[in-house]
Amino acid sequence: MRRVVAVIVLLAACGDDAPSVAPEANPLGTTDNILPYPSSLYEKADGSLDVPVGAFPTNTITKTPFDPSRLATRRGWPATTTILWAAPGGVDGSLLAGPGEMATTADGSATTMIVDMTTGELVAHFAEVDANELDNFSIQAVYLRPAKRFAGGHRYAVGIRKMKDRDGKDLPVTAGFKAVLDDKNTGHARLDAARPRLRAAVDALEGQGLARADMLVAWDFTIAPDEDAIVDPLAARSAALTAMGPLGANLTYAVTSDLGGFTNDTRIARRIEVDFQSPSVTGEVHAGYHRDANGTVITMGTMTANAFIMVPPCATAANKAGVVMYGHGFFGSLAELRAATYMRDIATEGCYIIAGTQWTGRSNDDIPNAL
Repeated sequence: MRRVVAVIVLLAACGDDAPSVAPEANPLGTTDNILPYPSSLYEKADGSLDVPVGAFPTNTITKTPFDPSRLATRRGWPATTTILWAAPGGVDGSLLAGPGEMATTADGSATTMIVDMTTGELVAHFAEVDANELDNFSIQAVYLRPAKRFAGGHRYAVGIRKMKDRDGKDLPVTAGFKAVLDDKNTGHARLDAARPRLRAAVDALEGQGLARADMLVAWDFTIAPDEDAIVDPLAARSAALTAMGPLGANLTYAVTSDLGGFTNDTRIARRIEVDFQSPSVTGEVHAGYHRDANGTVITMGTMTANAFIMVPPCATAANKAGVVMYGHGFFGSLAELRAATYMRDIATEGCYIIAGTQWTGRSNDDIPNAL
């Protein structure tokens, strides 16, 4: 996330004149991009997303702008969204409710508030600053992390109480948010169009005890219906299962290495490296899923994938072992499994064969392609 926020350019006026904010940027924030995120400023009346090029920061590695075109097919934001905000000079993190203080976010006394506008309930969460940003605190992200996933199809309001920056000074209310409170046009098309929604969000927050006079900023957003989140993955799975044939009959594999156990470690008898063919459902880099003319996910040929397998001594022809599929961490790799000594314990104690592969889209190979 540091890369996301580090590329944000702070407006010279810091929001003193809302119309001076770029048309693709969010005047509720003090950074010339999409923050605070997510926001109804990037939603259409029918709930679909409308995110223009330039709203998200440019990829700091590839130096290319994020292509938001696929977002136009979404009817809201992901249910696993982390709320992001930033403030000039950085926020005094001691004023935020941490993981041990989530009860204060559930009773409305914390400096941050999330209201489920569909049910009227407060959403328990904790807040923290981006500990990785130590150079420019004006672009240091503040994360609001809900205690449970947001509900599909629900609308949420977010409120931040007036608070201090890292130097103990009052953080300023942006001209954009002041215009919302005063119900005035600014000349910024997105803000003016969203103002009625934003004022409804202010009402919802005020109904839970956050007075308008105490608000530093407030906004709202809508979560996509749950079925939207799985339609593409399910289509990809169905297409891949069809392409691979019964029990993978249409696919091939090659053992590239078959070694004994680890040095001075009797828990594993064999270490096997495999290259295997897998149905290809995604294109290169930012291409996303392969799709037909109707936008349905399809397969296009195969791709070569890699796997690492550990076999314990207990796994024999006479003593068939179970199989455990290992998944590496976000932006991780198979190196995690090769070095995971605790997985060797699991293999031996339960008599399991441990197998893992590199996750397409979630491995260290994909870091240059991520924001």
